[in-house]
Amino acid sequence: MTDFIRGLREIKQENMVFNFDFIAFGKFGETRKGEAQLWDPGKIDFFDRFAKSQFADSFSLYTLELFPGSTWKSKTPDQAISGTYYGSDDDIFTEFAYLKDIILDAGYQRYESSNFSKPGVSSIHNRVYRTMQNYIGF
Repeated sequence: MTDFIRGLREIKQENMVFNFDFIAFGKFGETRKGEAQLWDPGKIDFFDRFAKSQFADSFSLYTLELFPGSTWKSKTPDQAISGTYYGSDDDIFTEFAYLKDIILDAGYQRYESSNFSKPGVSSIHNRVYRTMQNYIGF
């Protein structure tokens, strides 16, 4: 975690808002006891510690949506759509709620349905793409 944030600090500048986007896929693994497990403990711990570090100014948290006719869905095998690879709608909602709670517990505030930020901060790219202006994402 420390090396990850140190690497990012080198490129973070004053007055620059760092937004991190995450997509809830709703795919749960299983523990050795056969219980549903969201990601693995190490990844959840990383996400939790990263949110609590307050390094990110804002988070965007989206749910995976595959629409008929979309490029992504047309390139994905049927088993991926059936829940074999991606979770069901209920699983995706459960994962979204879980990640949302981690972000809120870390002190971020919700300012749009899928966006969370430190108090008084919001990601400019969220306003820009909703008004169809140009932006750069990396």
